[in-house]
Amino acid sequence: MHAILVVNAGSSSVKFQIFSLVHDGDPQRFIKGQIDGIGVRPRLRAVTHDGSALVDRQYATREIADVPAAIVAAGSWLRESQTVELVAVGHRVAHGGSDYDRPVVVDQTVLARLKAVQRACSAASTEQPCADRGSFRGPPAAGSGRVFRYRVPPHSRWRV
Repeated sequence: MHAILVVNAGSSSVKFQIFSLVHDGDPQRFIKGQIDGIGVRPRLRAVTHDGSALVDRQYATREIADVPAAIVAAGSWLRESQTVELVAVGHRVAHGGSDYDRPVVVDQTVLARLKAVQRACSAASTEQPCADRGSFRGPPAAGSGRVFRYRVPPHSRWRV
């Protein structure tokens, strides 16, 4: 099955969804999961499109001490338990700035710009600690979590 993987790696969790691609319709959510409690009480949970549990596994703190380790664990579980062919991978970007207000294909230029924006936005640095070090495979794409702000006309943004 062809599928799209969407990832949101935050400061204490990694959330992911897999959408199956059907020939005559919109993508359908196939799996929704997350690893939360990273560095404290790591736990991997995932469900199918109808809410049926696929996995509910706890890890020792040392096994998933940080976000990169959580990405590796989630990627390993997906590869071992699912048979999907990823045609695209998307990752939420906490601060894409006005340059990236909609999904883009990530190349070296985009990655360099996002790193510069990340350095400028210290509040986002804990939300994106591993955006360029993931273990998921597929054509990379990113979408900003702040899209709404940049699509509102400038004179309407800061109403009192």
